[in-house]
Amino acid sequence: MRLFELPVLVRPDEAAIVTGLSQKQLAQLAKLNALRIYRTVGNHRRYYRDDLIKHLKGEKKDGDS
Repeated sequence: MRLFELPVLVRPDEAAIVTGLSQKQLAQLAKLNALRIYRTVGNHRRYYRDDLIKHLKGEKKDGDS
C-alpha cells in the first residue's frame, strides 16, 4: 500500500505500516502537534494523509517556525 493511495483520513495501523513508525510514535507526534489528528465519534484517532506525507518529506506543519 502506498501513502498516496490511502483515504484522506488514515487509521493508526495503516499510518504505522506506510510510515514505518509505531502507533505509539505517531501518537507522540500528534501530542507534540507535529501531526494533526481527527477524532471520530467513537473517539478513535485518525491521521490526515497530507500531514503524514509532509512529515515523511521533512516539511514543517503550517504555522511552525
